[in-house]
Amino acid sequence: MIINKSISLIGFMGCGKSTVSQKLAKALQINCIDTDGLIEITEGQSIREIFSTRGESYFREREKNVLLSLLEEPKPSVLALGGGTPCFHNNMKHILDLSVAIYLEVSPQTLVKRLEKERDKRPLLKNQNNLLEYIENTLSIRNPIYKKAHYTINGEQDLNIIVEEIKEIIQGKNKYDMQLAAFLLNILEYNYEINDLIIKRLNQQKEQLTERTILLMNHVLNAQHIWNSRLRGIESTFETWQIHDLNNWETINEENYKTSIQIVEGFPMDEEVIYTNSKNQKFTNKIKDIIYHIVNHSTYHRAQITSIAKENGVEPLSSDYIFYKR
Repeated sequence: MIINKSISLIGFMGCGKSTVSQKLAKALQINCIDTDGLIEITEGQSIREIFSTRGESYFREREKNVLLSLLEEPKPSVLALGGGTPCFHNNMKHILDLSVAIYLEVSPQTLVKRLEKERDKRPLLKNQNNLLEYIENTLSIRNPIYKKAHYTINGEQDLNIIVEEIKEIIQGKNKYDMQLAAFLLNILEYNYEINDLIIKRLNQQKEQLTERTILLMNHVLNAQHIWNSRLRGIESTFETWQIHDLNNWETINEENYKTSIQIVEGFPMDEEVIYTNSKNQKFTNKIKDIIYHIVNHSTYHRAQITSIAKENGVEPLSSDYIFYKR
């Protein structure tokens, strides 16, 4: 099974994240990392000692930094996150954007049974006289955050059943990712082929080209180049309405297509990208939506080019997607 993203197990302390993560990682043949355990190793103190000597604020800051470093690792792992990790800073957004988040849901009554003997090891439980009340109150605050996870699983089931359910989720997600990538590659191919046909036709009709047609076709090519650059995190060398030599249009179209293909094949399509537009405004969109926009934007302006051709008595090419697929 190919694993493209880390798997983040979230939930209240005692829900079984550490136990499930070990067995799941072994089944998927990837690394298992317990974030609390990693913090204890790097700090040289137990979580209880960190809370006691440095305070919860210090711990939450270290927790945030460790989480981000793990989520940004290119090699996927199964991450067993601390019970409070998703609830502080902007952690849950990062968890959702950069991993597959799975909430192990367990009832307060079961959590009491599991945690009753672990009070001394859990700094947040040490001074709680009514454990059930504390868990119920804390869950009422945390559950709306936990429930944002991509998937929720009953954490009271047999361990083997939990692991099998997660494996089925990952297999299903892989299938979805493959189908999505195939669709995006298909419409990018359509976009390239139609652009190529139109460019060749326009080359044959040089004497009849209007300034508006030249401007629009250049804009189509420029826009894809600019979006590709944003997705790759680099500065675009094209401007929105830049005019290129007609003889270079085919080459630009081909290079745009190859770059877009590399992006679809090399990046998670659900990943969000922060970019700045031509007006220096910041926006955030998922890669899959930007790729779809590239094609949709091109289609809109090709329709304008078609209208101009008709107005000037020139027989336009049919660029409808359905005609292309026939």
